[in-house]
Amino acid sequence: RGLWVLIFTETWERFSHYGMRAILILYLTAPVALGGLGLDKPRAAAIFAGYVLSIYLFSLSGGQIADRFLGAKRTILLGGLFIATGQLMLQVKSLHGLVASLVLIAVGTCLLKPNLSASVGRLFAKDDPRRDGAFTYEYMGINIGATVAPVACAFMAESPNFHAFLNRVGLNSSAGWSWAF
Repeated sequence: RGLWVLIFTETWERFSHYGMRAILILYLTAPVALGGLGLDKPRAAAIFAGYVLSIYLFSLSGGQIADRFLGAKRTILLGGLFIATGQLMLQVKSLHGLVASLVLIAVGTCLLKPNLSASVGRLFAKDDPRRDGAFTYEYMGINIGATVAPVACAFMAESPNFHAFLNRVGLNSSAGWSWAF
């Protein structure tokens, strides 16, 4: 059971990450009238680069926090809560809200990401033949999340059909950025 919980968590974390990467600069540079923040491209690129850099640069810290202080389970849970809170805060339509959201998501990813793979490895003994299969399933979950996310998030962010659907069901929206995030 634990393997499938980890795989599900990994899939949705990667969906969140790659979905965000696919639309973040588009959101940052989209005009305010279309639901974006209306930033110029260099400033948007700097924000995007800082976000991506922080995720990869600080991932080692998440493993150290788990090993030294909280344990893997608590660190994964805390990371997931940070990511979820950051995603919800993306509904705040301001640059300060966006930066706070990205910081929470980056910290959450740093706590969650390194500990998921380590936890998959801990489920089975090193000589257990099921261990390799568990990592294969984990990587399949990663790839599913990473493949589906850009398409789904871009559709929600910019599809007139999706926006019309939202308006039909009473969720008036000139843009789908909130839904995409």
